[in-house]
Amino acid sequence: SRAYTRRSRGGMFPYVSGLRYVIRTKQGRVAGIAGMRVLTPDGQRQTVDDRKTYRIITNEYLARGGDGYDVFAKAGGMRFDTGYSDAEVLQEYARSLGTLRRPAELYITFVSEEK
Repeated sequence: SRAYTRRSRGGMFPYVSGLRYVIRTKQGRVAGIAGMRVLTPDGQRQTVDDRKTYRIITNEYLARGGDGYDVFAKAGGMRFDTGYSDAEVLQEYARSLGTLRRPAELYITFVSEEK
């Protein structure tokens, strides 16, 4: 899967952690998103509940609505800026792991509806 190279309406589909979903495509365009499941603290997968609020972590660029993710920019008072730069966070994360490895699995599946 080359999820990181497929373009959405506004920008790239980001890598995700703790969330799985299927992107349906038709004639090279996104036709819909389905099967969205979130990883719970106890390691189970549950269908995303539209009535619930979920906490996400992202970089400042996306949080401000970059790449067409204006839903994040509209979060207003629900946002919290840690004050750390993306580079600082990545460096600390890399130090904590010792070795960075490609994710064992991708969490976005693309399904073409061409036929």
